[in-house]
Amino acid sequence: MRLWLLTIFCVTILSESIFSFTRVLFNFNDFQYFKEELCNLILQADNYIKIVTFNLDFEEIEDLLIGKSFEGVTISLVIDDSNSFKKMHLKNYGISVLDDSTSKEFKGLVHSKFVIIDGKYVWFGSANITESSFFKDHNYAFISDDKKVVKTFEEEFRNFLNLKFHNSKKDFSDRESKVFFSPVHNISNEIVKVLSKAKEEVWVCMYAFTDFEIFNQLKILSANGVRIRLILDETWNLYNGFRYSVLEDGLDFFEMRLDPFGGLLHDKFILIDPGRKNGLVCAGSYNLTLSADNSNDEFFVFFDSQNIVEKFREEFEKIWNNSKKF
Repeated sequence: MRLWLLTIFCVTILSESIFSFTRVLFNFNDFQYFKEELCNLILQADNYIKIVTFNLDFEEIEDLLIGKSFEGVTISLVIDDSNSFKKMHLKNYGISVLDDSTSKEFKGLVHSKFVIIDGKYVWFGSANITESSFFKDHNYAFISDDKKVVKTFEEEFRNFLNLKFHNSKKDFSDRESKVFFSPVHNISNEIVKVLSKAKEEVWVCMYAFTDFEIFNQLKILSANGVRIRLILDETWNLYNGFRYSVLEDGLDFFEMRLDPFGGLLHDKFILIDPGRKNGLVCAGSYNLTLSADNSNDEFFVFFDSQNIVEKFREEFEKIWNNSKKF
């Protein structure tokens, strides 16, 4: 295993415009601190813990949740119906388990990943709460105590408590804090709008890419001299034989590489003009796919803090410099 894969990054950042406090965590196969940050938040809970995740498969964290439930902390878990049957035993410990089986959109997924602690903190990012996400795949997470951001995620959670999933839910996207939820908000359109303003470079680090509206916007940028770099997960984009991915159609337009990881490149982020003062990061649970935009419960957050942009720029460069040329 290469030494660079054993590096961990955990950086506390004061955001300049969106968040009053944001901690950014990246993991590189030595995930202990990545795990400890979430565990520490759970241990701090006095009143309630609200969790949304596609899958929960992490015995240590489950044990922590059961322990907090015994202490009187109210715990609510929202999970995709394809995984909920494995977690119904948590009800025996006083933990509420909800899924999207009430939805008529059978192909829609609960794909968001966030945890709210006592209305004070929200942990959110690309990682499911599974051992593979924490100990094998490449992911990132944010921890914020910004009251407006926490409230926005709380409102999204209320949808699920009301058994409103996918296109039946209310749109609690917030333009001021730049937190957007799909499928009721057209996140793809928001991405295209910010991409259209790119002047020099766009860097994409993405597990899955099938959205041709975004793909075509990148082609337009490329034709206008904007440098486009893509890092994509090898398993999903290559071994599927290009059946779904835009990878093959982008060979003539973009610089593209495949991830270097033994696990998945599970990231979902876009950097726009990372070398400029007005650079932007778009990051969340949202892959650049039609299902993410049209049917899944997802979120994407737009950060214009230059500190956050810089940390993602450094992360992208590390992955790029060690990735496989296509």
